Amino acid sequence: MAEGGVEVATVDSDIHKLAAFGILDILKKLVEEEGADVNSLDDQKCAPLIWAIRNGHKDVTKYLIEQGADIESPGFGGMRALHFACNGAKEDLVVILLDNNVDVNSQDEVGNTALHWASARGILNIAIRLGDKGADMNLTNKQGVSAMHKAAMFGQLAVVKRIIEYGGNVNLADKEGNTPLHMAAKVGFGNIVSFLLTKGADKGASNKKRESPADIALNGTIAALFE
Repeated sequence: MAEGGVEVATVDSDIHKLAAFGILDILKKLVEEEGADVNSLDDQKCAPLIWAIRNGHKDVTKYLIEQGADIESPGFGGMRALHFACNGAKEDLVVILLDNNVDVNSQDEVGNTALHWASARGILNIAIRLGDKGADMNLTNKQGVSAMHKAAMFGQLAVVKRIIEYGGNVNLADKEGNTPLHMAAKVGFGNIVSFLLTKGADKGASNKKRESPADIALNGTIAALFE
């Protein structure tokens, strides 16, 4: 639910709404004088930290963590604080979470990691920070899709390059047998197709439908890159 452009909890919970709106002074009083639980969940099963992260409130985020907020507590769809920070391109909040030893490889309900979210959005700086903290470049979601698949299908060449530098497997296939090369060819990102081919991507890789990347290329221009 949104109020004035701010995502807020639907439950009438002061601590969640204060976190969502970034009202730190009153939130402090609630916690320190009235004993409000920083890990309480609202009717959407979200803790105050999730709301602070979603709305980009750095000071509230830091305070909640200092007060013992569980940085691994899941919210919507099993997404954790780090997932929301990455999806929202909130690098300053990502840094805070990483400095507090957040699990960089935690997965949401469908298996996406923080790197999946950053890669799909093309947020290179965050992808680099995750890589520097040991994010698994080849971890897949429940569909077998890796972060490189995500970057390839959304045309994020810079992220594709960085994932490979960190050890990403260019020929990793998802559960349908599609590699990142299949993804890039199908959507029509010729620059990514060309780059992946220079990095050893198998142009003869066949998915479960027995299709090669060239077979599912968006158009003739993309298909010609495989000749």
